[in-house]
Amino acid sequence: MPADRQPAQRAWIEYGRRLRAWRRRAGLTQRQVGDHLGYHHTVISKVEQGLREVPAGAAPRLDRLLRAGGELISVPDARADRPEPADLALAESGFLPLPHGGGTTLVRPTDCGWPTSLPEHGLLCPRHGDTGCAVPGPAAAHQMTVALDERLRRGLPIGSDPDVVHSLAATLIGWSRRGAEETPESIDGPAGAVLRVTMRWARAEQAAGRPPLTSLQFAAHFAQLLGRLQMQRGRRATAMAWFTQGLRWAAVSDQPAARATLLSDMCTLTRLDDDAGGALAYAQALEDVDPTRTWTTLLAHLYQARAYALRGDAAGCHQHLARTRRDRPRLGERDRLEAPWLDGDSGDLRLETGAAGALRDLAVRTGERRAATRAVAASEQALTCATTHTRSTRVLLSLRLADSLACAGDPEQAVATSSAVLAEAISSGRSTITEELRGLRSRLSARWADSAPVRAFETRLSQLS
Repeated sequence: MPADRQPAQRAWIEYGRRLRAWRRRAGLTQRQVGDHLGYHHTVISKVEQGLREVPAGAAPRLDRLLRAGGELISVPDARADRPEPADLALAESGFLPLPHGGGTTLVRPTDCGWPTSLPEHGLLCPRHGDTGCAVPGPAAAHQMTVALDERLRRGLPIGSDPDVVHSLAATLIGWSRRGAEETPESIDGPAGAVLRVTMRWARAEQAAGRPPLTSLQFAAHFAQLLGRLQMQRGRRATAMAWFTQGLRWAAVSDQPAARATLLSDMCTLTRLDDDAGGALAYAQALEDVDPTRTWTTLLAHLYQARAYALRGDAAGCHQHLARTRRDRPRLGERDRLEAPWLDGDSGDLRLETGAAGALRDLAVRTGERRAATRAVAASEQALTCATTHTRSTRVLLSLRLADSLACAGDPEQAVATSSAVLAEAISSGRSTITEELRGLRSRLSARWADSAPVRAFETRLSQLS
């Protein structure tokens, strides 16, 4: 372990020792503590061993549960004796070579999904904000990134050319848009290569005595993209590692918008792991990012609704869905710049998709027919909004509608709805779609395994697989 990471590790080992002592004093097992807080017992085990940090928002709850008198509220921070935020970012998080973390060869992007100016896709220009900046085309941007890499490798001084910043921003947007439609394997190599250049830039700025805030801001966004690609491939541990890296870089470069979207991705990831406690903790941390940003609190309520649904807490789920709909008309100009996907038809799609998922999960946990019926309506509305969006989005929503119909007691319509997208769902390679299909299949087989439509559904699945 690098010497500059040892203090942080020692701090977490000490916190884990204290947690173990208070847990034993309370006469509780790791499983009992995990069950009470909504975490798997292995999470508690890893915290006690100093192998991971306490999940966001869990420390006060641990302190109250174990009656530790405040001793467990103080989360260790080994950074007090290292006050420089840029130094901290590179020393603590650095650029760690993660498995499946992308390639090393810079690849020229295509015109597909390429922006013409900034702001775009929720990304403002790091140098000029929302003033409106033209960006180079794919070929010019690629040449600038290659030239930047060559200068960094040769140790030559790096200027503050705004075209380089605009090129990196456009490249990030271009790869992100292609990642939403293409297979993750085709994107993570090129995106990882650009991230490596970005981190060389950060080190060069730091060595020159300049805070590497812009480069770390880009690093946070590229780490998020790589995490999303790994999540789509079902590599959840690697995805969480990337999100954690991105969250550190976003915090150091003072990017609340990036922190918010990273926390929302962490909510999704923990929910895929069926970790209701973790999903709720990340959603509550999202709410604390910046109360002045309506879009972040709106997202926080949506993700809290989904976490409460996963717990089977109908009151909590409905309360936060209502707050989500209440906040939607309050979006202001800054909200629309930073989160354009929450405005207009895209916003309708995002909210109805989240509501459908929450209500479907609630119906699964409670057997509540009314929740299932509302999930059907929300899924149908989301599909109406998705007419101009990616095919993968429509496949996922079709499966969610089918699953909601199954929860509502209509297996024939569920099978009919899913039949049109089964082939695409199986071949998509996206874990979110795979999870939707798995849930639908389990609901159908649990209640109607002997019915003719469900038998035909299983036969078709076998043939396609």
